Amino acid sequence: MLHECLAPSVYLETGVENGRSFKHARGAEIAIGIDLQMGKVPPEYREWGRLFAMTSDDFFAKDRFEETCGARRIDLAFIDGMHLFEYTLRDFINIERRVHAKSVVLIHDIIPINTKTGARLRQTGTWMGDVWKVMLALKRYRPDLDLAVINAGPSGLAVVRGLDPSSRVLHEHFAEIIADLTDMPLEHGFLDQLKVRPSLPKSRRSGICSRPDR
Repeated sequence: MLHECLAPSVYLETGVENGRSFKHARGAEIAIGIDLQMGKVPPEYREWGRLFAMTSDDFFAKDRFEETCGARRIDLAFIDGMHLFEYTLRDFINIERRVHAKSVVLIHDIIPINTKTGARLRQTGTWMGDVWKVMLALKRYRPDLDLAVINAGPSGLAVVRGLDPSSRVLHEHFAEIIADLTDMPLEHGFLDQLKVRPSLPKSRRSGICSRPDR
């Protein structure tokens, strides 16, 4: 639905896995997929997608985005890589540097099913990890961002708008954020405590598909 209403020209996804979400980017002019393991991705995706079998950290550190897109910016990004919040936060930092004012970043797995699936140490087959802590970091350090949550099962989706590619706040405070949040336990209703507004797009007229009110 988001691909349909946003119609991104440049799309980037971290954590492609089997390509079930990446397939929706087929209409983009440039569709970039990043995952260390690409064995489950249908081979025909390589006909229209730019797939990089490497970590997202390496992808950005080696300027692969600039080599692929030149001066173009990301319209829509989907973060669904390693389920530890520091990896997700690094992906967000690297992606935000390469967006424009109207870009949208989606972050998967921010609503764990329970405390076990939301733990740093994997204890279950279905595992969201502590990606949820990214919401705490963004709320505390980047109050300028527009945050919303789509309660899409089973693990939720964060929608981030109002991005600022010139911001260095998260980069400069990265070590502080990691130190503050790494050992924080998951508490029931943490999204309610953050007062992040829930949102579920139902049509092209949905607020998710329009510019944030500023």
